[in-house]
Amino acid sequence: DSKESSAHLGLAAFSDSPYLAYRGAVRLYFEGYRADDKEIDGEIWLSPWKDSRMPRLKGSVRISEITPSVFLNSYFSNHAMWSNSFAKEKRFMLNSALEAKRWEAELGYNLAHIQDYVYFNQNALPEQADDITITSFYIQKNFYVLNGLNIFNRVVWQANTNSDALSIPNLIVFSSIYYERDIIKDVLKGQLGFNVYYRTRFFADAYSPNIAQFYSQRADKIGGYPLADAFLNFKWKRALIYLKFDHVNQGFPNNEYFATYLYPYNPRIFKFGVLWTFYD
Repeated sequence: DSKESSAHLGLAAFSDSPYLAYRGAVRLYFEGYRADDKEIDGEIWLSPWKDSRMPRLKGSVRISEITPSVFLNSYFSNHAMWSNSFAKEKRFMLNSALEAKRWEAELGYNLAHIQDYVYFNQNALPEQADDITITSFYIQKNFYVLNGLNIFNRVVWQANTNSDALSIPNLIVFSSIYYERDIIKDVLKGQLGFNVYYRTRFFADAYSPNIAQFYSQRADKIGGYPLADAFLNFKWKRALIYLKFDHVNQGFPNNEYFATYLYPYNPRIFKFGVLWTFYD
């Protein structure tokens, strides 16, 4: 029996200001299984206004060079086995956004470039792919219509350069429409509405119970099915009371409601509960 160990050092810095705020950290591994691995990440916020609810720019970057886990390099069981010597997985991830909390709106762009990406192929075996670049744009906004009617929408478009190793839906949409009002001012507030979640069709990963991992499959696509929930919420001082019909549209427009390959979403179900926060 062999034991794998690693040792690392880290350094972090941060500053907080209405006009300029940042946070950064670096972690360097110098000994053991993950020797010479590196992790660097940072965030920054910029705004010409003192009020944080006014429009501001925010961004983050993460750079890493990580040794694949012991499990990915060596494994033996009754149902699967492999022995690999994978190169370090190198990632560069960039996120940027323009947000305006005052108007409840946000516009963003994300980029991820991965070299030597490790994934489970169609035979449920780990494999190292060539470079992958993932790009996505998103926009979200909450609209106030009439008196108490809210319409929140978030739309995400994304694409990647190696769909054989990583398959993702090109479009994801989430929408929430609800009516909110004070039933008893400063004491009881109510919400009545519904949520809709939708994604375009794509080759979702299959699941292997033998190794407890998701792996790539190209037998069938899932998606293209809107998932709707209806809800009624009450906020009474510090307590939240909710009643919810999950998947209220079960069977419409069809019965292809899969969360991932061969695993369907829950059928229509009624939920209720109370969330009570205790604090001084």
